[in-house]
Amino acid sequence: MKYVNKIFIVITLIALMSCGSRNLITGGIQGHKIYLWSPMYGVGETFEFKKDDTFIFKWQQGLIQGETIGSYTKKESSLFLSSSKQPVKTEKFKIKSLSNTKNDKEYYVKVIDKKNAPFGYANCFFIKNDSIIGGTLAKEDGAITFSKDDNFDKILISFVAHYDAEIDLKEISSNSIEVVLVSKPEYYEFFTNELLKIRGNKILRYDIDSNGKKRRKVYKINTSQKSSHQPLPESLNNSALVQLGKNIFRYRHNMGYRLY
Repeated sequence: MKYVNKIFIVITLIALMSCGSRNLITGGIQGHKIYLWSPMYGVGETFEFKKDDTFIFKWQQGLIQGETIGSYTKKESSLFLSSSKQPVKTEKFKIKSLSNTKNDKEYYVKVIDKKNAPFGYANCFFIKNDSIIGGTLAKEDGAITFSKDDNFDKILISFVAHYDAEIDLKEISSNSIEVVLVSKPEYYEFFTNELLKIRGNKILRYDIDSNGKKRRKVYKINTSQKSSHQPLPESLNNSALVQLGKNIFRYRHNMGYRLY
């Protein structure tokens, strides 16, 4: 009988070791773990990794939210993620030349959507020799201005849930243009074999911030297994109040955010 007990113990230990190695990322409460990045109220991202090698990515910026489902593979301390949907070839932005401004020493760029609504606070990165060297934000009305004397040859405009617009300044005929951004389907964020690094109980992801600098996002295990970036109230009659830190913003359809 004691030999049977020993054999049972050995089999159990082997099974536990197998599960431990299998669940280095996905072990935990209910067989999976949720990793959270949330710098402020109403803004955040979560990765939920499941035992069947699938993941769910959720993000929120103010009133806009989205979700991506996909699969992942693990190699040593790295994760490679691919979404179930992949980008297709489409027109990602349009450029419309306007009349030249009186100030011929600067560029004027207006960022809008296909219905002419401005993209307030859109990111604008400055590019030289295919490297980002700086950046700025559009004003509330979607306007961006910068000097022709600045030492860069391209700009890249980005806004959440829309395709990026990379513009070669040498190829535009006017110093004043409108840039129409095209929305991604269903505010979808694509992953195409994207690399995430594992550091203990954390996940590291790298992207570019609004100043054109490389940013490291640290996703920590959310022990509650729930996203702590609370969902914001939906627009009431196309208007809602949002609190970010000590500031209160009011959002209105086609007008964007206004600080109160």
